[in-house]
Amino acid sequence: MSCDYVYGLYEAILDGVCRVPQIIAVDNNHISVIENNETAVFESFDDLLSNSQIAYQDVIENDDVIKHIITSASKKLDFIRLENSNAAGLIVASSIEQANRISTLVKKWLQEEAVVATYKESDPTAIIQRFRHSESKWIISVGMISEGTNIPRLQVCCYLSNIKTEMYFRQTLGRILRVTDTINQEAILYMPAEPKLLEYAYRVRHDVPVEADVVKFETMQSLLVGDETNSQNKTISLKEPSIDLAGKEIKLNGFIENTDSLFDEDFLSTSYDQVMNIFGRFKQETIGIGIGLGLD
Repeated sequence: MSCDYVYGLYEAILDGVCRVPQIIAVDNNHISVIENNETAVFESFDDLLSNSQIAYQDVIENDDVIKHIITSASKKLDFIRLENSNAAGLIVASSIEQANRISTLVKKWLQEEAVVATYKESDPTAIIQRFRHSESKWIISVGMISEGTNIPRLQVCCYLSNIKTEMYFRQTLGRILRVTDTINQEAILYMPAEPKLLEYAYRVRHDVPVEADVVKFETMQSLLVGDETNSQNKTISLKEPSIDLAGKEIKLNGFIENTDSLFDEDFLSTSYDQVMNIFGRFKQETIGIGIGLGLD
């Protein structure tokens, strides 16, 4: 016996079960890579990733990229909370190290605390459960909050994961799509304008049964104009442990990044964290089944 009926996003939106998503792709229209006094200019993240040695990991670990995405998302979340006072945001990081660093940046830039839920916490399931019933604004995770985890008050998501599969992208998007009884039913995901992620975003658009601007673009420069911390002399860093970028500088919208000032990082340790997050997520979701923690 076979089933030829699939209940997807199209049907869920028509039935009033899921929200209509909005996906904001953050890009940069003037990126310079400086090496040995020679400058290469790129017009987008797509251009940069296709025609240079800079990796996607560099983009999602860049402080200015993170700052733009979480600041823009925070403004949107604050607007939603005017009507839905307990609305929350999810930041999906690429590693435990990055999750902790983003937590520090959220505190520094937004003057807010963020809950961190990873397999290294003593009881991440309990952390997620407490967040679900609290009024805290932000939770940062590395795969712990994926398919099946039910936190209905999530309405904003920052996709800073290095996982670029359509299944994981859709699972993450699904965390903010569940319709609730609150006034505002917006659901917004912010992500870098990486080619594969854009491909998935446009496929989501085809699954939406109503006319809506599902995919929109936002440039970093437009948000950061007038930001006193964003002067043209600002030095920022990119990290790429898998290739040698010594002596290179990366410049985003006038902001020079000197790769000689990279953070020291053990690549094998990072890979171990990523693998352990997969096992940690499986373990915690298995535990979650037993205690009824938000599994559909």
